[in-house]
This record gives sequence, structure tokens and C-alpha cells, in this order.
Amino acid sequence: MDSVDYYLIQNAKEKIKIMQNEDIKFCDYIKLKKQLEKIEKAMVSDYFSCNISLKKEPYKFDLFNCECSTGKTFSVVTKVVLFLEKWAIDIYNPKGMLFVMQNIAPCKYYVNKINKELFDNNIIAETVDSDMDDVEIKNKLNRYPVIFLTHEKYKVLAQDEEERKQFSKDRILLVIDEFINMSKKIWIDNIEYEKLIVVFKDDEIKEKFRNATKELKDYFVYLEKNGQDRDKELHIKNFKTDYSYIFTEIEKIKQYIKDNFDDQDLIDFYNANKKRSIYNVLDEVKEFFGGTSILESGKLYTVKRNLQLWGLSKNIILDGSGTLNYAYYLQRNKINFRLEKDYKVLDHKNFTVEHIKINSTKTSKNRYSNYYNLCYKILCELGIDKTLVVCRKEEHQDKNGNEITKYFDVPFINHWQNFLGSNVYGDLKNMLIVDTFNMSEKDYILEYLYYSNETLKDDEDIKVLTKDNHRYFTNKEIEEYKNRRIANEFYQAFKRINRKLNYTSRIVIITIHTEAVMLACDMLKNCEYKDITDKYKEMLEYKEEYKQSTKNSDRIIKAKEILSDIINNNFQYKDIVRIENNNKIIPKQRLRNLLGIESAPNFRRDVLSKKDFKNFLDENSIEDKGQNLIIHTKT
Repeated sequence: MDSVDYYLIQNAKEKIKIMQNEDIKFCDYIKLKKQLEKIEKAMVSDYFSCNISLKKEPYKFDLFNCECSTGKTFSVVTKVVLFLEKWAIDIYNPKGMLFVMQNIAPCKYYVNKINKELFDNNIIAETVDSDMDDVEIKNKLNRYPVIFLTHEKYKVLAQDEEERKQFSKDRILLVIDEFINMSKKIWIDNIEYEKLIVVFKDDEIKEKFRNATKELKDYFVYLEKNGQDRDKELHIKNFKTDYSYIFTEIEKIKQYIKDNFDDQDLIDFYNANKKRSIYNVLDEVKEFFGGTSILESGKLYTVKRNLQLWGLSKNIILDGSGTLNYAYYLQRNKINFRLEKDYKVLDHKNFTVEHIKINSTKTSKNRYSNYYNLCYKILCELGIDKTLVVCRKEEHQDKNGNEITKYFDVPFINHWQNFLGSNVYGDLKNMLIVDTFNMSEKDYILEYLYYSNETLKDDEDIKVLTKDNHRYFTNKEIEEYKNRRIANEFYQAFKRINRKLNYTSRIVIITIHTEAVMLACDMLKNCEYKDITDKYKEMLEYKEEYKQSTKNSDRIIKAKEILSDIINNNFQYKDIVRIENNNKIIPKQRLRNLLGIESAPNFRRDVLSKKDFKNFLDENSIEDKGQNLIIHTKT
């Protein structure tokens, strides 16, 4: 690559002195300076004697938990000049770096800032993305010491060792801005399995593939025979076939393909398999034998475990959610993360998070006749022209990405995961979050499996219970991952407004995920938390078709409260209990009367037969026997 002129660097250093971040009202600049100095030291210090990007040892990453809104990206980009001064002025052996950002827009913005503002229109930095052809990419890599690429391109390189070598050549520093979610789910079912057999064409490959993956095919046959291919419940599956055997056999098949398939065969397969190469598909099949899979409705899901973070000689991650993101902790045995001290440099004493504990999932909102009327009432209190509304995508855009006004006709609105890192709303005072960020339970499990690399033994490991209309995993690790995953999205949303801390801000959030809200609030030093549920909950009205089911749900909650009281010996309801052989006997009629249910059949239909209530009985060793509920004494 080209070396950088020494005098250009000195000139750029002088310009940096007068390029300042905008002032933030309540910022501890002494602490911020210390953190930025640590990052600078990490960027320009001596690197290891050999490039480790292709070694199997754990990669080393310095993880800087730089608080959002402190201008860390701007500061680190300007520090690139110091890196160039140390490593890129050698005309015989210049060294370069890679800077990875969320999408192409910030890449282009900072490339322009480096080339135009710091280096007087001399090209020092360039962008590379997946849309460029190989010749253009190779030219940029060979010439320019600073290359910006997107998160998506970084993940593409994680799967392509040969292309990764090109990007790694003569580069010693990797800086990743914000967390990269490397988890990618894959799936296969009986139909897809048989499609592979057909597309392979070659009889010898078909036979080799069938023999290697016999256990997978036998499992699909078993599911079909027993009707479990239509079961919507989630189930654990761990195959017994030794992974090393699968790996060896698949590699033999890949070599046979390289020796016998022509270009047209490979193109035909690529087009028939959702633009995935035959080698990529075979590698994906291996993954189902490499760890735990999840079955849902006949489809078997797992994750691409071979898709991993990769690094250079020195690697830095800038992530304002470093201490909140559980993914770093879970993959501590695969990646060597060195978490730098958490400096909370901003004082959010002028922020108030006002929490309305109402379920705001799509299904729950559809049960109310006036949910959006309530949101509009709150929005008017906050100020329509001062407030960012955060919602789900379907409440913001149609399938073509065009903005819709059916739900909210407001000037400032965006949906989850579409505003991360954005400064567009920095001057707004307030925020209204009308939707809960959430993924399917299957996706939480799969992401947990990817980051933890754990093996789940059976269905009990992914069991989900419901308490107060809130579903939670009994597996504490998965539940912790879920809570922190949601909290991270809440925190990222909170940080979109009032970036300079000039205003008194109100954030109203509607969600039942209390723990996630509290975790996000903990990331905002000195912010005030308020529970304002009582002010708004009674304003909501259920649609007629949901009134009875809601009434039944309330009865179940009340029944569990009564039984919990008895279990805990609080005896508010001692009059309905009698003791026999140290067991507590509760006549169903007495419980039914407390719930205001007139007939026994209605009590069984609306309470006793419900899955949620049955789970509660099982968890607390309560036997449903005849005319009584029996709380067995635990020994």
C-alpha cells in the first residue's frame, strides 16, 4: 500500500487541535479525556510480532465501553492520524488499518472527513462494501492505508478466508464501532433435505450425503410418522452422530465436487439454493451435528458456529453497551475481551424515564379499542413536535418502506433497529416508546446457543412460563440474555434524543419488561425512574371480544395470588384452608367463591384447565384432586 507523506500527517495533527466535539452540558471531560487517551494508546502501541487473524487461538479485543453521545467515534477517527504517523510513513513497509462501522453512510462520512478536512483532499482512506467488484476492492486495498467497511462486509469476510487474507495483508489494527451481532440462524426440514438430494445430480454425491446424514433424515421420517412435524411447540434436538465423522465426510464431498463439477453445475446449484454456494450449503448441514438444534413445526433450526469474530494483530471494539451486552460475557471462552473501565461521563439528572407497565406487543395492542388514542394523548402532553416516537416497523412503514400514518401522523418517528447510532433526533426533548422490542423465543434461544456455545440437554432447558401476563424462560442464563438484549435496545433508543443534555427530557415507555427498563435506566447516570402505570392503565378499553378472556386472565392471576399467600403462610386466606397430614387442603368451592365464579364447570373451564394455571400447580407441588386442591408439604 502507499505510504503517507510525513508533512501531510503533521499538517493533519495541527488541524485536529482546532477540531473539537460540540460541548455537552453535563459531561465529565476529565474522565472522558482519560478514556480517549486509553484508546489512543491502544491504537498506536506496538503490535504483536505476527498476525493472528488466521490462527485458532482466542482473538484478543480491547473493549471500550464508551458511553453513547460522547463523540467517541469522531475522536477515534481523528486518532487515525496518530496511527498513520507511527505505522504508515515507512515507504518500504507501510502498515494500515481497518475501520468497521454499522452501515455505508457513516463510512462515507468519515472517509470524507479524513481525506477532505484532515488531508487537504489527498486520499488516505477509502470505503469498501459488498456492492463493489473485485478489481475495485483489490485496487483500494493495495493503495490506501485506511479502509472503512460495513458490519455486513465484515461478516462476509468472516466466512471467506481467502478474501479475509486480502483485507488482512499489511494491516495491523482493526477498530469495530458498535457491537456486531454475528449470530446467524439456519434451518432445514424434510423438503429442503430432499431438494438437496435432487440438486446434487451426481449419484455418488447423493449416496455419500445420504450415508453421512442418515440420522438427520431418520429424524425427519420419525417426526412425520408421529405427527410431530406440525408441532408448534419448541423442542431440543442433539444428534448422536460424531461431529468429526460428519466433518470428514462433508469435506470429502466438497473435494469431490471441486474435482468433478463444472462451472455450470455450480451456478445451477447456486440459483436453486437461494444464492448460496454448494460449499456453503454443505457447511451449513454440518452445523446441525455440531451442537444443539431447535425444532419448530417440522423445521430444524441452529446457528452458524463457524461464523466468528476475526481480528488483526491489535483489535479494538467501541461499544457504549459493553457492560450491558451479555453476549460479550457468554463468549468469553472463545474471544479474549478485555473490558476497559466503565466511565459514565455524562450526568442524566435532567432525564426522567416514565414507565407504563402495560403489554405493548402487537397481539396485546390489538386487544384494546383505544390503544393508539391513549398514545396520542401522551404524545400531546410530551409535545408532538418535540417527541420521537419509537414503534414496530409495521406502525411506521409499509412493505415498500413508505411511511404510513394509520397509527401515528407525527413528524418524528422510527422503528426498532433502524436508528442505532443515529444523531438525527439529537435536538428533540422527549421520547414515546409505544412498542416492546422483542424477538421470538426461538431466536433468543438460538442467539444464546451461538454466543454461549452451550449444549442444551432437553426441553426443560427451554421451558417458558407465564407470570402476570409476562412470559419468561426458566433457564436463568437464557432469561438473562433476553432481558439484557431487550435492555440494550431500550438504552440505544433512550440515547437518540437530547444528545447535548441541554433540555429536561421525558421518556415514556410502555412495556411489561420491567427488568429490562431498569437495566437501561442504570446506564443513564442519575436519571429518574417513575412508575406511572396507575395514571393510564384504567384509560385502556378492551375490545368486546377480548373482555371475557381478560376477565378470566385476571381470575387466574387472583387464584395464583391466593394460593401463593397460603404457600407462604401469610394466611390472609386461612379461613379456606384445613390441614391434613401436614398438607394444606383448599376446597375448590371456597376458592371459586373468592374469584366470583358461580358454577363449577365455569371454574374448571376458565381457571383449572388453563395451561398457565396448570404450570403454576406443577411448579408449586399442588395436586388437583377431586373437590380439592392439595398443597403438599415439601420434604
